[in-house]
Amino acid sequence: MTDILVSAGLLCGLAILIRGTTGITILRGLAIVYLVGAVLANVFGLTTVSWLLRNSVPLLSVALVVLFAPELRRALEQVGRRGGGSDSGGGAA
Repeated sequence: MTDILVSAGLLCGLAILIRGTTGITILRGLAIVYLVGAVLANVFGLTTVSWLLRNSVPLLSVALVVLFAPELRRALEQVGRRGGGSDSGGGAA
């Protein structure tokens, strides 16, 4: 039960993070292309396309990190500001 709540919280946080950015448009486009490809592969019995879609998931996870780099950077920056405490940088280097 706890893992479901944590997963839901992370997904909601991600949705809030990318809301209003171009990231949501990219994610929507990727989802549509993937779903249409999967439906067409199943309807027409395209085994190669189905295999390609199944095996492209690991590559898509890396591609999502690259595509959402600005949003991820902004999120990490916000986390750093909230939990950072005092800045003990010591001045200019």
